[in-house]
Amino acid sequence: MKIDLSINKNFRYLLFCSLYLCEGLYIALIIIIIPLFLLENDISIPIITLVIGISWSPWALKFISGGISDYFIKIGRKKFVIIGGIIGAICLLIISFINPTSYIILFTLFLFIGHFGIVFLDVSIDAWAIETILKEELGRVNAAMNIGQIVGISLGAPLLALVSQNISFDFAFLITGLIIFLISLFPFAFQEIEHEKKITRIPGMLLDEIKRRKTQLVTIFGFFVFISPGILTSISAIFGSTILDLSTMEIGLIGAALLIFIIPGSWVGGYLADKYGRKKTLYILIVPALFLTILLIFIDSVLDFFILAGLINFLWNGIRAANDSMLMEITNEKIAATEFSVINSFVNAGQVGAGAIAGSMVAFMGFDNVFILSGVIFILPLFILHFIKIK
Repeated sequence: MKIDLSINKNFRYLLFCSLYLCEGLYIALIIIIIPLFLLENDISIPIITLVIGISWSPWALKFISGGISDYFIKIGRKKFVIIGGIIGAICLLIISFINPTSYIILFTLFLFIGHFGIVFLDVSIDAWAIETILKEELGRVNAAMNIGQIVGISLGAPLLALVSQNISFDFAFLITGLIIFLISLFPFAFQEIEHEKKITRIPGMLLDEIKRRKTQLVTIFGFFVFISPGILTSISAIFGSTILDLSTMEIGLIGAALLIFIIPGSWVGGYLADKYGRKKTLYILIVPALFLTILLIFIDSVLDFFILAGLINFLWNGIRAANDSMLMEITNEKIAATEFSVINSFVNAGQVGAGAIAGSMVAFMGFDNVFILSGVIFILPLFILHFIKIK
């Protein structure tokens, strides 16, 4: 049975967009504010990226959240969306009182739990979209989701940086938690028809889906295509601070300014994926991403960094919109949360794992060699994409 949102399409998209805004705010903390906060507390770069990697790891454990959401499908998706957001908010409130210099493990633990809550929100809203959106609209819906996340990151970063620099990092965590809590209540405004019964054959149905060659190839493709973004996202704030000598506020402002590249990139990727097909769109976006990533070795000014980072982010977000719409298209609607989250867990493992070791890679190889490697890695998903048979 389909979930009835009992509201027009534009407001339905607003629901998806706003909830992804929560994800964006949390990600802004992890990729910008947390690294700078830990640097200020004299935590080493390898430890910082390890903490970031651990906090990212719930994205590689999405199958747990998805399985729970599908198993208790009778109560619908809305309750899980709300619960996930509240968990994320509460954990941020808690870490605002933890000193990472003395309690780095405890700090990391609550960062992990909070992000797990946000991932639970993500899994449930993705399943909601798969159940209610036509395949012909999936690219644009994913673009709307990505835009919500992007706005959360790009506007959240400078605002939280401003709060961190002028008040305190702890207060930034507190404010973010309160905002996420309030947005998480938004689904209460939507009516939802409960499913008549729970799915009892989730493992068997999932195994049948995983055995499909198309599912396997799409999953492996996703794993490799997001390794480079995982590496560069993890070290971007550190690069800005240590190499370009930018302040916390300046890094945040650059993140906000990148919106002029990121939002169009997401929308273009989603639009092209719906109009011309997922596979063709991915080829168009990945090839230039490969070359532009390698060009990062020539960065020697803030302006160069902004322009090149902007173009790369344009391509990354187009790739994500096209890839996610491809994942949703091959997902079995009957086990939407489980299958989509299992595939995403594996896909995200590439990004999370790469991000976790990015600091050690920089310490061992230097930024330039890491940039070159990040570009070359795109060759693998291009090769795999050739064998995927999809519209």
